[in-house]
Amino acid sequence: LDDPGLFLPRTYFIRLRNDPLLMAYERYLRDTAIYLGAEPDVAAEDAADVLDLEIKLSEVWFPCIMLFFPD
Repeated sequence: LDDPGLFLPRTYFIRLRNDPLLMAYERYLRDTAIYLGAEPDVAAEDAADVLDLEIKLSEVWFPCIMLFFPD
């Protein structure tokens, strides 16, 4: 098994939380959840939680290539 990585490149998540790109990604997550039948309030909260998790994961995640060739 291999690490699937993040949805977006790691560098996208190393930004301020209110960066326009991250806000657009959060809206995408929210809108997708609503389209699939989630309540808007729940979708907004879940989208924020997912984005926060991906930001935290990006802080500790390294691409597989860096594990084999660290320099």
